[in-house]
Amino acid sequence: MKIRKINAILVIIFIITAFTLNAQFNDFNSSEMLYHVSLVGAVNNPGVYIVAPSTRVSEVLKMESSQILLEEETDEETKNIALTEQVNSMRNIVIKRKNTVLLVDLEKYNIVGDLQNNPFLQDGDVILVHPKLGDVEITGAVKREGVYEFKRGDKIADIIEFALGLDYYADCCKTEVFRHIPDKKNERISVNVKEALSNAESPENIELEVGDRIYIRHIPEFDDKSQILIQGEVLYPGYYSIEGGSTTLLEILGMCGGPTSKADLQNSFLQRRRYDGIGISVF
Repeated sequence: MKIRKINAILVIIFIITAFTLNAQFNDFNSSEMLYHVSLVGAVNNPGVYIVAPSTRVSEVLKMESSQILLEEETDEETKNIALTEQVNSMRNIVIKRKNTVLLVDLEKYNIVGDLQNNPFLQDGDVILVHPKLGDVEITGAVKREGVYEFKRGDKIADIIEFALGLDYYADCCKTEVFRHIPDKKNERISVNVKEALSNAESPENIELEVGDRIYIRHIPEFDDKSQILIQGEVLYPGYYSIEGGSTTLLEILGMCGGPTSKADLQNSFLQRRRYDGIGISVF
């Protein structure tokens, strides 16, 4: 019995010691495993940031931008300017890592989810943020119209990717790029974006400049939906699409299943509406 009691006591002592050492080891690791990274360049709060090993570039920039909200001496006007007028580039970020240089385009991560452009940081990394060069604008038949940051080397396919692609009713052969040229007449460039998107090396995939405005046209009358309403003694009354000037009454009767046995064809009629610029007339 005494031996069993001694063994039980030893086991308890061993468990307590193991928990104590594990806690001390975890405390040691938590303090020793933190990384120190430097943030420099076109930022409001340059300096050294202490981060966890699993920290990405975007998280450090969020930490930096949040610092201005914590500075009590900064007046509200300065805070608002810093938060609303972004002068630092999200697409031209350089990570200096020992003898390696990494180029980071955070917009490619933010918009299309490219993780390669938001890498994990390592201890001693230096993040250099360049000033923003300017913007380009894209409107028309794209999924997300907007103004996007410009980076040297951008081509029209790159900005269409930021706009999340073309709409299904885009007229790929009728794209125009408007370019402002100081002290000269503005330039208008026609582009076939179908070729630009299918072949990155195509001459149609033109290189852009700061301030370019891209307009993707819609296919003319693509959404001009012509339809008629058929009611009364037919098998399937309702709305039916037609092609103006070519669909016949007989074809429509076939679409709706034809007249029922109760139909009075001699007293059936067609009511047509016409818009004359002032109102709708019925005849």
